[in-house]
Amino acid sequence: MILFYHIPKTAGISVVRAAREAMHGRERRILLTEMDGWLQQPQRWNAELADVAFLSGHFGYGVHRFLSHPPQMVTFLRHPVEQTISMHAEAQKRPDIYPSGELDALLSGSRGEPYFGNAQVRHLASDSGSPIVGPVNLRHLARAKEVISDEMTSFGITEFFAASLSLINHHLSTDLAPRRANTSVRPAASEIDRSLLLSIQRANTLDTALYEHACRLFMERLGALGRAGA
Repeated sequence: MILFYHIPKTAGISVVRAAREAMHGRERRILLTEMDGWLQQPQRWNAELADVAFLSGHFGYGVHRFLSHPPQMVTFLRHPVEQTISMHAEAQKRPDIYPSGELDALLSGSRGEPYFGNAQVRHLASDSGSPIVGPVNLRHLARAKEVISDEMTSFGITEFFAASLSLINHHLSTDLAPRRANTSVRPAASEIDRSLLLSIQRANTLDTALYEHACRLFMERLGALGRAGA
């Protein structure tokens, strides 16, 4: 099984669509509204997943520990400013499942957690399957880096989507092809008020460090893949 740790607003729907079209076997996507029930009853999972080849959901890291057989694991990261802007646009459309309101308020307090303010570290530094709420620090950043570097079978960078799928295909022996499924309408980063942009950057310092680490590692692995195929 391939387990896709889908961090919100990192092009995950495009990944799910590519998997659905390219992979044999059943694809199972756990919706956010189902998440709590799944995490509370992990003993049910293995029977439900017997014929599933690709499992995805907005899980925090750690879900794989509940599975009877170790899966291959993959995730995507995105530039924190872009991820935050996109997340806010989605939250405004779906206040039934996401914290919504003015972005400044969501970034400055706990009300926006775990979807605002270092959301990618909150997802990847977890060990329970639920994203971390409450303060996050350098220890969480170090853990998220470790997960990306040493524990994920592969990972992608949203801004390099096609190249990411090439690297994932190499590591997972899959044949995923780009299938863009992003239909969100939201302002570009260049259109954001400067003071709000600074607030986004300040609230995501750990995510920025994680993203920069992931980009360096991604480019190293992509370069190694190119040399191997030369």
